Amino acid sequence: YALFLDADLEESPDDIPSFATKMADGGFEIVVGQRMNRRGSSMRNLGTRLFTAVFNALSDHKLPANVTSMRLMTRRYVEYLTSFSERPFLGGFSSWIGLPVGMVAVEMRERRGSSYSLARLIRHALTGVVSFSTKPIRLATITGLLVCGASMIYGAYILARYFLSHGAIAPGFTSLAVFFAFFAGAQFVFIGLLGEYIAEIFVATKNRPAFLIYDRFGFDD
Repeated sequence: YALFLDADLEESPDDIPSFATKMADGGFEIVVGQRMNRRGSSMRNLGTRLFTAVFNALSDHKLPANVTSMRLMTRRYVEYLTSFSERPFLGGFSSWIGLPVGMVAVEMRERRGSSYSLARLIRHALTGVVSFSTKPIRLATITGLLVCGASMIYGAYILARYFLSHGAIAPGFTSLAVFFAFFAGAQFVFIGLLGEYIAEIFVATKNRPAFLIYDRFGFDD
């Protein structure tokens, strides 16, 4: 087994037997701590909840709420983790691997060391979102299509108003506004399409295993 525990001792080593019991009784390959209480500033706690909500909205791999860094893993599970060549984001990898996750209630204690700075927390959050979701890229395409569609509808409205009102409309400005809005939307669309190709390259270069072998039957050791 391997135990992951933050060096600031916010999670107590006294909880290790509870993790081992949960793993043995439930047949899990990973057991994760779940916070019973929260410490730290309200802004940091709000940021953590916001990140979890954004990550779950953008990614197909969901993060459970209020989990700690403390986790107990079997050797096989650790071998799955070490098959990734990316920067570590344990929550996303746990969801990607897909095995059932056991939960143990953990009481958070006073930190006995330094904690992540705001900049490091933001960088870690961005690493998680970028590593497990390409949906932000598609937002550019969707935004461009919406802008193009809105400009075309507005252009049709202005034309109808021009003919029905016999030219009672400000000359020049309307056509320029529609023209620039349409081509701004078109730029977003092409940026989004370019992003889709880059996303395919990004996924390929991560070199994640195509599948994970859980058990083998009929093979020699």
